[in-house]
Amino acid sequence: DLASRLLNNSYILQSLSNTKLEYDEKLAGKGNYRAGLMRINSKKGEIRDINRFEETLLHEIIHGYTVDNLKSILRDNKVEDIPQEVIAAAKKIDAIRRGLLYSAKQSIAGFKDSLDRVEKFMTAESQNKPQLQPGDQLAYRLFSPWEYVTMATTNDKFREDLENLNKQSLQKGSILEKLWNALLEFLGLKNLSQLTKDYVTSEIF
Repeated sequence: DLASRLLNNSYILQSLSNTKLEYDEKLAGKGNYRAGLMRINSKKGEIRDINRFEETLLHEIIHGYTVDNLKSILRDNKVEDIPQEVIAAAKKIDAIRRGLLYSAKQSIAGFKDSLDRVEKFMTAESQNKPQLQPGDQLAYRLFSPWEYVTMATTNDKFREDLENLNKQSLQKGSILEKLWNALLEFLGLKNLSQLTKDYVTSEIF
C-alpha cells in the first residue's frame, strides 16, 4: 500500500528523478541521504533480508523527498513547481516546530538562553560564534525545520526529548502525533489505512 502510493505520486517521482542510489558497505548505519545521493549499506546483515531492505529504501526515499522539499519551500522559497497541498503541509510542519519553540521559551527556564546561543552560532561569522553548551543540543536540532524532521524520523532519543519538551512547555496533545499527521499530508498519504499508518510510524519514520 505505502510503496504503491508513493510510486503513484507523480510529484514525489519528479522530485527524486535526479537522485542517485549507491550501495556503500562502509556506511556506519543502514542508509543515509545527502544532497541528491541516497546510499544503502548492502553489507548490514538485516539489509540482506528483502523486507528490511525495502523498509530502508522507503525510509531514505521519504527522507530525501522531505528534506529537499522543506528546504525549497521554507528556506529558498522556490515554490513555483510545488503542489499547493505540499506547500501547505510544509508550513504546518514548521508551525508545529515554531509553536513548540515559542512555548518552551516562555515556560522552561534556560531554554531561551540556549536557543539564543544556537541562533548566534548558526548566523554569526566564524570568528564570532559563541561556544555551544552540552544542554544546547535539543535547541540546535530544533533550529531548522529539516533538521528537526530528520531527527524526529530517525532518532529515538530525539523523539523522547521532543515529547518531554512538549510536556514541559504545557503543550496539549502529542507533538509526534501532530508531526506524523503533517508528514503524511506532506507525502500525499492522508488516507492510509490504520495498519499502514502504524507500519509507517514504527518502521519507516
